[in-house]
Amino acid sequence: MTDAGYNGWSNYPTWATHLWLTNDQGTSEQVTDLAAQGAKQGRAFVGDAIREYVTDLMAYAVADEAGLHSDLLTYAVEQVDWHEVAGAFLADVEAEACRIEARGYDDGKGAGSWVVDGNTSDEACAALLRGIEEGDRAILDALPMPQVGGEWAGDPTWTEVLREEDCADADDGRGDLFDVYCDAFARGVEAQVTNDCRVRLS
Repeated sequence: MTDAGYNGWSNYPTWATHLWLTNDQGTSEQVTDLAAQGAKQGRAFVGDAIREYVTDLMAYAVADEAGLHSDLLTYAVEQVDWHEVAGAFLADVEAEACRIEARGYDDGKGAGSWVVDGNTSDEACAALLRGIEEGDRAILDALPMPQVGGEWAGDPTWTEVLREEDCADADDGRGDLFDVYCDAFARGVEAQVTNDCRVRLS
């Protein structure tokens, strides 16, 4: 009997490793964070990081350094396709980034819709358009910024945004996703303000 091709994975140890790493919320968040931090270094780098993480967990699971349990676990770990496990977590990270990007863009458009109103003059609209097109920091810095600190009633916290978009949290607050959110938010604001100004001036 062979372990090859178990439940769509290369073998049983690989499937079981991914299953247990994703079954516990805390563990899943930590490994997802490892994948996010190492995404730019590639799948092999992330695979090595996850293997090291699991090896550290094994030290707590098996007290004796030599024995039946230790030998069996060591053998099983050697059979795990860490490249495949890393690929699964990296795919999750990419999917999270796509969801957060869409959320940031939508939130940005919502915030941007308040910039131009009935009291905004044509001159102000022209200045906004010109500033956005030219990348004028004085104009861009005056546009709405992300509000995810929960300071105002009705504003979500960053943790709530992550939860609403089904993204794993982490000790660092998922700075990787926050950067994606902020970039998308800025694009959404600029797109909405640009559209509203052009409509006003047409």
